[in-house]
Parts: sequence; C-alpha cells; structure tokens
Amino acid sequence: MSPYDLLLRWNGDVLWAPATASTNPVTKFGDETRSVFGPMPDGVCTGPNSRPIGLEVDGNTIGLEPNASKAGAPLEFSHRDVEGRLVKWTTTIERCDKPSLAGDVTFCAMNSRVGRVARGHVQWLFLCRKSSESLEIEADSYWTKTDPRFSRYSAIGFNDVTGEIAFLDGRKDRSVFDWRGRFPPPGGASYGDFVARRAAEDLYDGGAKVDCVLCHDNKKPTIIDPHMQQARVGFFEGRHDPRAVFSMSNFLPGRIARQDLPFRVIGSGYAAVHAGTLLDARSILIDGHPCSGCHSLTSLESGRRFAADATGKTPVIPNATAMQSAALFAQKVALGLVQNHRTEWASASGAGRISPWMTPEHGGNLWKGVRALNDEEWLRLSLCAWGLGGSECRYRPLFTQCPPPGRWR
Repeated sequence: MSPYDLLLRWNGDVLWAPATASTNPVTKFGDETRSVFGPMPDGVCTGPNSRPIGLEVDGNTIGLEPNASKAGAPLEFSHRDVEGRLVKWTTTIERCDKPSLAGDVTFCAMNSRVGRVARGHVQWLFLCRKSSESLEIEADSYWTKTDPRFSRYSAIGFNDVTGEIAFLDGRKDRSVFDWRGRFPPPGGASYGDFVARRAAEDLYDGGAKVDCVLCHDNKKPTIIDPHMQQARVGFFEGRHDPRAVFSMSNFLPGRIARQDLPFRVIGSGYAAVHAGTLLDARSILIDGHPCSGCHSLTSLESGRRFAADATGKTPVIPNATAMQSAALFAQKVALGLVQNHRTEWASASGAGRISPWMTPEHGGNLWKGVRALNDEEWLRLSLCAWGLGGSECRYRPLFTQCPPPGRWR
C-alpha cells in the first residue's frame, strides 16, 4: 500500500489537517477534545462505576417510597438513621443538611447520579442530575431512585498532569433525559463515526451557554462540597462519624489544588464565548492566611460563594461601587437561598454542627475544633476574591498557557 493510500485509510480515525473535520460546534468541540484527551468514553451514569447522590435531613438519609401504613400507600419521604431504622415519614422536604450551592438547580434534590471513568491520568465524570423548574422537591415518582428520568446531563474530562479540562453540557432546550442509555461523546469515537457524531449533535449544547469555569475553578474536575457528600467534608467526626455511611466515600478522589499547577480549558468555541472569564480569572494565595494552608482560591466562585458558605460568612466589599454593590447583592441573594434551605440541625448553632463546613487550620476536619474565621481574616479573603486586594493576595492568572510540546509527557 502506498503512503498516500495509507494516509487516506488512516484519515477515517485521525485527521491530520485541519484539526477538525466539522464546522458544527458540537462535533468540532468533540474533535478538539479527542485530540487532547484521546478516545472519549460514552457517558454512563449507571453500573459499578457510578453512584447515586443522596439527601440528608437532620442527620438521617431520605428515601421516597410507598408508605404502606396509609391507605393507597402514597409516595412519601422516609427518614432513616445510620442503622436503616425508620425515624419518621414526611410528605414534603423543605430543607436539607447540605443544600446545593450550584445555583439554578433544585436545592435539596435526591437520586441524581454521577459516573466516573479513569484512563491513566485522564478521568471523565458524568452527571445525570435531577432537577425541577421550581427548584424544590416533591413526593413525585420522578425523585425515586429507580426512575431513570433526569433533567440535566453534563460531563467533565480532566488530565491531572497537564491540568487540561473540558466541559460537556446537554442541550438546554431538552428537559428530560434517560440514564438507561449511553451518551456518545460529541465527536463520536472517530472522524468516521458518522452515526455517533449525528446523535451527539442532537444531545449536546453547542453554544456553551453555561460558564462552567465560574464554579469549576479549583484545578480539579469536581467541586468538593457537602452536596457531593464526600466523607472528608461535612461530617463532624469525619470518616469516623457514623453518618459517613451515607457519603460517597472515596468514589471521587481528592486532589490538592496548588496555585502553581497548570490549568486550561479545552474547546475553541467555549474559549471564544467565555474569553472574558478565562482572561480575568485569578488564583489567590494570601500570605499568612489560615485558609491558604489548604486552598488556592480564586476570584471566581470558589473565593466568592463557596468560601463564604464554607466559613459561614457574608461577602463584603467596603466602599463598594454601584457595579460592585449589584454583584455583591446577587451573591448574597444566592447564598441566602442556600441558607434558607439548610436545616437548623446542620447549622453551627444546632446539634448537627456541620455548617460552617470548613474551619481555619483544620479545613473539613470539624472534629478538631470549630474556631470560626474572624472578621479581619474574612475581610482579607473577601477583598482578594473580589479582585480588590494588594500584593498579599499573590494574584496569578488562573488559566495557564498551553505547555510546549512534550513538556508534560
């Protein structure tokens, strides 16, 4: 076979030039992503490499099941302790121990699913998220563990050596997905995988409508917060707390997000739409600050929303301008809605003592002491997070340049 014929044969799977074979934003993104991460797996949220995301209220786990003690066995919420014993039934859930901080999703959702596929240094996370238009939960079969319907599909690819990250979002004009199926990657398995490429064009959002990096700004694929229920965060006795049985334990691996680690977003379409965020984002590492021992925070949501909720503080900007006041007000509203959905049990003044869920010096190790961040420490952090700090913030661009060829091999 001549070199020319061999090149034509190979071109079905590897297109040497240009980098993508399509102008469609979905398949173009898929081609770009595959060229960086290698073959992309189908998205799955079921099977041994997946977990459900549960719900806890007052330290008990919540299920939605028929209440046989009532006529007609209506669906109601069961509250069970760590031993599985029934504590009570309720017809509604208005608050939970760990409401979601994501925004624009149901605060106290239950039975969403997350899947994970790891291939060497590359891992893919798939989220099949149940949510509702009202952002509240009700006793409807949709919220049961066995109902495969969900409303929001997304995936994240991440290389933990190079720091490359890619965000895949299901299309936004579709409100119902089914996790019994497999979700093809946006570029298919190859340039010649025409069936999967066409299917993906109908599955994914090609407009990058969601600015994912606002929350996923911590140089890892997951936002480790109480909603995702890691054993190391959100239980007073940590891994030794009996309630940790409700958690996802080590299903999502930990990662120390040092400030000097590389971090860059893949996808020319995404980069074009959200260029302002990518260019302006800064990592912060405050000299001598108690939070800097564990975190490199940012001028995006890890420093503004997640840090505030984690420490039980309110964002503050002294002498704010009109524009800053508007942004500050929006953040306070978002945090207020989260707090309004949090149980008294979980609050610092209640018996649960899991919120605030991060403490100075000891991070998520709540059993080591519950000293709160003082006002001076919080002001320093808040000023840095809002881009108003000085040299002590040690600002650096959050997103790094593409490394020279071979640098990370």
